[in-house]
Amino acid sequence: MPRWLIILALALALACAWQAAASDLTGRASVVDGDTIEIHGQRIRLFGIDAPESRQTCEADGQTWRCGQQAALVLSDRIGQRTVACEQRDVDRYGRIVAICRAGTEDLNAWLVSQGLALAYRQYSTAYVDEENAAHAARLGLWRGAFTAPWDWRRGVRTPSASAGASESEPAAACCKICTTKACGNSCISKTKTCHKPPGCACDAQ
Repeated sequence: MPRWLIILALALALACAWQAAASDLTGRASVVDGDTIEIHGQRIRLFGIDAPESRQTCEADGQTWRCGQQAALVLSDRIGQRTVACEQRDVDRYGRIVAICRAGTEDLNAWLVSQGLALAYRQYSTAYVDEENAAHAARLGLWRGAFTAPWDWRRGVRTPSASAGASESEPAAACCKICTTKACGNSCISKTKTCHKPPGCACDAQ
C-alpha cells in the first residue's frame, strides 16, 4: 500500500476517534453531585470549581443545611432537559474527564460559583475567582454563613456544628487569623476550626 494511503487512513481514523470522543461529551446529562455530571455513561468533573460533597453540611442563620445535596439539586434543575456540551481540559486521578460544560451558551461551572454553590478551585485554576468574589459579596449560597471548603472537608475537617466540642460559629471573615502558609493559601485556621479564606482577607504573619 502506498505510504500516502497509510497516512490518509491514519488521519481518518484519528478524526473519527476525535469525533466519537467529542460526541460522548455532548448530550443529556444526569447530575452525580454538585460538580460532577454524567453523559452517555461518562463521568465528567467540572473544571476549575469545587462544590460541597454530597453528605456535607453548612450553616446559615443559625441552622444547618445540606449544602452538598442542595448544590446537586439546583444544578439538576438548572440543566433541566437541555443538552449539555463539555469541553475537555484534563483527566483527574480517578480517570474522570475534567471539562467546562455548557447548557446552551451558559457556562455551568461559572454559574454554580456565581450562585455560591461551589468555590473557585484555585489549586487548579483561577478561571472563576471573579464569580466567587461576586457571590461572596452578595452573600449567596455557602457565603450566607459558615462552611468548610470542600477540599478540607474531604480531609476530615467538618463545619462547627458537626465538630465535637466546637465553639460557637464565627463569621467567615473572622476565620483568617493564623495562616497555614506564609503566602496565605486558600485555607486559614481560626482557633479549632479550618475555614475557607474569604476573598480579600488579609492574613497575619505566622
